[in-house]
Amino acid sequence: MDDYYSVIFEEPKWHRIVDALAVLAIGISIGFIISQVTALFEPQSVEFIQSSPSMPKAETGKLEIPAEPVKFEEI
Repeated sequence: MDDYYSVIFEEPKWHRIVDALAVLAIGISIGFIISQVTALFEPQSVEFIQSSPSMPKAETGKLEIPAEPVKFEEI
């Protein structure tokens, strides 16, 4: 009688693969969220190329983005 129930409630083999893929997907998404949150607190810089028809060659520069938001005062 015990053998009968053990066969009925036996977990399929593919179920372990699905569980492993679910754990992997959860781990990747948690790692992505952590990397995005830590990127918010790092100072960032953006490279840009400025060119116009009147300029013979393009100038390269660096645009610094402040880590803290800039507050504007009303006049």
